[in-house]
Order: sequence, then C-alpha cells, then structure tokens
Amino acid sequence: MNESIKSYYLTTKGSDYSPRRSSKVALWHKNYYVEVQEDVESKQDIEVYVGRFAEEVCEKPKNNQYEKVQPILNELFFDHYLIALKRLNKIDLSEGEFYLIAHNKDWFQTEFYSINRKPCNNISIDFRDSIDSLWLMVHGHSKNGMRVNARKNGIPITSTQFKQILDLTLNYLSDIESLKILLLNYIKSFKSLCEGEIDYEIFKISDEKIFEKVVDQLKVRKRNIEQRLIQNDEDSEIVRIKMRGEINGINYALETIKTV
Repeated sequence: MNESIKSYYLTTKGSDYSPRRSSKVALWHKNYYVEVQEDVESKQDIEVYVGRFAEEVCEKPKNNQYEKVQPILNELFFDHYLIALKRLNKIDLSEGEFYLIAHNKDWFQTEFYSINRKPCNNISIDFRDSIDSLWLMVHGHSKNGMRVNARKNGIPITSTQFKQILDLTLNYLSDIESLKILLLNYIKSFKSLCEGEIDYEIFKISDEKIFEKVVDQLKVRKRNIEQRLIQNDEDSEIVRIKMRGEINGINYALETIKTV
C-alpha cells in the first residue's frame, strides 16, 4: 500500500440549525482526496477531488468548528470504498429514466431513476472539470427527490449512454492509486460520451476487477508487516502493537470484501 496516503474518520458536529451528525471516511494524497459516506450500506456517496498538476494541491483534513477529524487505518477506508463501488455496480439499470444535464462544456450531471417508486434506485454522477482539478461526485441511494429537477433541466438519454458513462466512471475509480495518471484520459472520454461523439461497446466492470488491485495491495502490505515483525527486533513494543493492529484491520477488510 502506498505509504504517502493517509485515511481519516470525519464527523460533522451538530449545531442549533442542524443537530443531526453525519460521518464519512476519507483518503488523502497530496494530489487527490476521496470521501465516502460511512453508512455505505444504504447510501453510496463518493466525492473525489484530483489535481491536474504535479505540485501538492490537497490539504490534509483538520479539526475545525464544523468537523472532527481522526486518523484511521487505510484498510478501514478501503473497506467502505470498495463496498460503495460494488453496490453502485450492482444497481439494476434495466428500466428507468435517464437524464443528462449539461450546465456548460466542463460541468455535466447524469441521472438515473428507477421506475419502481418503492424502493426507488437513483444514481447521480456530477462531473466538474476546471483548469487545475476535477471534482467528481457519485451518489447512489433510494431517494427520488431530484427527479423533478432532472426532468425540468435535463434531456433524456438512452440507458446505453448512461451505462457507458457509469462504467467509465467505475473503471476510473476502481484504480484509486492511478487517479492522477488516468485523469486526462477519463476527462476526455467522459466529455465525449456526454456529447455523443464516441460510441463504444459497454464494458460492464466486474466485481473481481473492482476488488482485484486493492485486495492485492492489502495482501502485500500484510506480508510486509508480518516479515518485519519476524525479522526486525529493534522495533519498540508500542510500534509492534500498532503493526499487529494494522494486520487485524487488513484481515477485517479482506473478510468484509468477501461477504459483500
């Protein structure tokens, strides 16, 4: 696992205006930042920020008057992140309404709403490209409150076009350590699909592809820690306890992935 990435648990503080708290897990790298809703079983919200250039563009999350920030193991972030991707991938898109809202040449929204109202399945992809970064939000939940807005401000698109955009996005997000490397190609392909300039055969991303790379990284990280525990006697007991805790976190993530 890339040692330059750090994970955090974010808790929104209640207020007089909004006493309800929400929690997220986040992954930080100097060139990209990803947040996932903690309650990933019922709501698959992924927010991604990726910088275009080499210099550091993402600040580490910090405690403030609105949010409490706590460091966590990277494996706990990936546990939630992979569940979100897998659940988005499994939503039935065979029947429904599909819309494209083109705010301008760099800001697109695509929306899916299932025909069945109870429960309603909704997937929303909000794509915002700028000079120095990409801001991408993917939401999956059982609410249809924005259907009226999509009908009013969007244009209907085919299920094929929406599936292509979704598959492209899930493929891009499935390789999280390559978000910056693949950024320009993803941006170009996303815009081309929205503008109807390319038409390629749908590639439905498999669950195996979603998990394969990250699972391999987790296993390599686990082996490295185990080797260090065996071969290095110079680590303090506190360090060794932390490493054993990380192994437990990796095992938990791997077991969770198997059962989702």
